[in-house]
Formats: sequence, C-alpha cells, structure tokens
Amino acid sequence: MYILRSVLTTLFICIFAIGGFILGITIIPVVSIFSRKGAIAVLRASWIFFVNALEFFRLIKLEKKNINSNQNGAVIVANHPSLLDIVFLIASYKNSICIVKKSLSRNPFLLFIVNRIFIKSNEFDISVIDDASKAISQGINVIIFPEGTRSDNPKKKIRSGAACIAIHANCPIVPVKITCNPRILGKQSNPLSVSNRTVLFTLEQLPEIHPEKINLNYGKNSRLLMQKVIEALNLE
Repeated sequence: MYILRSVLTTLFICIFAIGGFILGITIIPVVSIFSRKGAIAVLRASWIFFVNALEFFRLIKLEKKNINSNQNGAVIVANHPSLLDIVFLIASYKNSICIVKKSLSRNPFLLFIVNRIFIKSNEFDISVIDDASKAISQGINVIIFPEGTRSDNPKKKIRSGAACIAIHANCPIVPVKITCNPRILGKQSNPLSVSNRTVLFTLEQLPEIHPEKINLNYGKNSRLLMQKVIEALNLE
C-alpha cells in the first residue's frame, strides 16, 4: 500500500505540474483576455478536479466547516501548513486569487497562471495594496498567508499586509484555519514523502473580522486588526 501511495503521489505531482503548464499556455490566456473571473473559474474547475481525484484514490480527505463558497470581495487569510493549501482554498471559494511570491512567476509550470491571475509580491507596497483593492472591488476574494510561506514554526513573524488591504478596500477579513493530519508537504518535507494512511485536511471558516471604525492612525489600526487575525488563527 505504501508503494502504491508513493507511485500515486508522484503521478499526481506530475499531473498538477503538467496540467498547470498546459492550462497556462492554452485556455487561461484566451479566457483572461475577455474576463479575469472567467480565467479564475477555469483554474478553480481544474483544481476541484485535482482535489476530487486525490480524494478518490484516498490520498487525502478534505473536510470543510462553515465554508461559504459564495464569499466575495473579501480578504481571506489562512495559516499555511502544506503545499496544497492554496489549491484547497481556490477550489473552495469562487472568484478567488492569491498574493504569491514573485519567484513563482519563474516556475516553468506555474508562471503563466501566476502572471495571468495572481498578484505577485515579495513585499507589501502600495502597488500590491492597490491591485488587491481593485480585485476586491470587482467581487474577487484575495487570499493571503500572513506567515508568508509554509511554516512549521508557530513563532514565525506574521506580516500585516492583509490588514492593510482590508482597511484600504474597506472589506471584511475571513480567517480560515487549516489543519493537516498527519503533516505532509510542509516547508521541510520531502515533496515525494507520503503517509501510510489517508491524510485528513480540514478547512474551517471562522467569523469575519471587520476593519475597526475608530479614529486611529493607519498603522496602529492595521496592527490591531492583524492581532485579531493572529488570535483567530492561533498563530501566536
């Protein structure tokens, strides 16, 4: 069984990479000319199929709690235990994009998707906030991992970009807690390492956090808002 899981895991990694490349050079560029939301829908459909296939072969089981798939125009923040987190979130929420590291735009398998759909940034500057706010005004959700990268370290420094965007766009923050048992595809994990049993992923949407309507300076307001996110996701 372990050997079969290893073979299937390797196969699905190849399918994900090659499938992303093919989508990125064929359907998504054409659809994105007419509609960004259309391109997002194509990506989401392909990732839903991928997740369903993983579940069909019992490599994973995905449980969702209180997930509002029709959420729109929000900043979705989540902890980041696994490489699959963004796949689950895009598959779970309609009209959602992600802020990703610029290095992903050099990944030969994902560069076309990243460049057409996602927002690229290594640091949160005003251009990133403006791009995210524009997407939110169009009813698109912007997904952010405040840890910045996959993390096994609960003391990792948390970035406040999500709060800055929520304040600028005047939109809610939707925290989503992700758990993975047993842990796979973490920052220090071998991507080909597999579990000897089905891995249980849980996505739990927590109550929305709204920007405070208080008379404080922008920086202090964003820090207070981000502290609520940290407490909700237990990132302290």
